[in-house]
Amino acid sequence: MARNKDYEEDIEAKFEDDEEYDDYYDDSIAGELDRRAYRHRRRVQNQIIVICVTAVLGALIVVGCIIGVKKLTESLDGRRVQEAVEEQTDESLEEAEPIAVEAPAAE
Repeated sequence: MARNKDYEEDIEAKFEDDEEYDDYYDDSIAGELDRRAYRHRRRVQNQIIVICVTAVLGALIVVGCIIGVKKLTESLDGRRVQEAVEEQTDESLEEAEPIAVEAPAAE
């Protein structure tokens, strides 16, 4: 606190005219407020960018998972269909009656 008072006293001694002091003091406060506002605005912009990037990455991960699961289920379904077709052909071959071919009669 003492430092701040010394600083203000130095500024008061520097500017003997009250108007000059008031202008300087108001400008320094306005400059600090402008810097704070700028930093706040920059932080908010960075937060928005981070949220957008995170949302896009999350969406890409979800889409990738959906595509992966879809491909996996398609490949498993393809194998099941292939196995079912093989079983049907095996069963139809087993059920087929043997064909007897008779030799022509010799005269």
